[in-house]
Amino acid sequence: MSAELNKSLARRYFNEVFNKGDFKALDEICGPDFVFTLPTHEEPFRGVEGYKGLVHTLRGCFPDIQFAVEDMLAEADKVMTRWTARGTHTGIRFPTVLGNVPPVGNRFHIEGMTWHHISNGKISRVTANEDGLGLIT
Repeated sequence: MSAELNKSLARRYFNEVFNKGDFKALDEICGPDFVFTLPTHEEPFRGVEGYKGLVHTLRGCFPDIQFAVEDMLAEADKVMTRWTARGTHTGIRFPTVLGNVPPVGNRFHIEGMTWHHISNGKISRVTANEDGLGLIT
């Protein structure tokens, strides 16, 4: 696939999955052996169904969460995106390594980077790194 088509997959990942909560989009854009890695989680999320649980939790904690793509670069089968995310903790308790944080209406603004690996026209692996402390401070 071209770099532009790979970038469009990455944009769908942010816009449709996170911003709109369209879980069907994950099935469309992710491959069968999808893996998501985040440094704050000891084990990667394997498979789309397991990853849907994480997305559901984030959208449950922060119902108004919105990701904005700030920069995006693509080369061969990789897309790197620098993004910002904002939201308000008005939903369910937010699970962290420090314990569950109750929803008290705190707003957050974090920055992060995500690397999408594309294989056969689908996202096969996502590696993300974010300002996790910005979610709980």
